[in-house]
Amino acid sequence: MSFKRSVERDRKIEFTHQDIQNKSEFKSQFNFTWIPFNYKSLIMLAIIFLFTQFFCVPFLNQYYQYPSALILTHGILTSFLVVLSFWTIAKEKPPLSALFIRFCFCALIFGGFALAFVLLMKL
Repeated sequence: MSFKRSVERDRKIEFTHQDIQNKSEFKSQFNFTWIPFNYKSLIMLAIIFLFTQFFCVPFLNQYYQYPSALILTHGILTSFLVVLSFWTIAKEKPPLSALFIRFCFCALIFGGFALAFVLLMKL
């Protein structure tokens, strides 16, 4: 018994490769590449840090102890102001999910540094 195999292709089929954009979008938002590093952005970061350090920390110090006020201010408020300020100057506006990822990353970094500073102060 013999079989004859033949395949006819009448039309051209194009295969496209689609990347999963959620993972690459998550990775691109979970770093500081969305902040343009030039002198204007560094000045803006310094102003945000000085505002939160010298105005918001003493205000929260009335209600909380200094270490808690420092960690909360830099973890939440500084992160929010950094994300908000660079969102307003961005040419392409990212979606809210990207802004939330940026906020979480900044809160993790700034809050972590504030926590490390508080722990070093206690030594």
